[in-house]
Amino acid sequence: MPAGPDTASVVGSTVLDRIPRIVACGGPLAYPEGLRKAHITGRVLLDVVIGPDGSPERQNVWVEESTNSGFNKAALAFLRSCRFTPPTRHGTRVRTRLYVPIEFKLDE
Repeated sequence: MPAGPDTASVVGSTVLDRIPRIVACGGPLAYPEGLRKAHITGRVLLDVVIGPDGSPERQNVWVEESTNSGFNKAALAFLRSCRFTPPTRHGTRVRTRLYVPIEFKLDE
């Protein structure tokens, strides 16, 4: 099992001037078709390191929790396509670690 994100030189989110927020993603969240047809909803909690430029570090995105492993690949792909506001501490851009929930909900 992978050890998780590389957190060397990562600044904790509690001491940041600006906590990263998603500003854009490469497209909509893809709902796995088999789970959609089965009317299964779920949630994936991702552990991610955000770089100083606001990009998720591709090699540092991990599934922390998941209600159904069938959602994991779509959640990872979605988050890796997103851009965040760059994290800063004392006005300087830094790397930080976040937990990002990805919700899979069916239209009512």
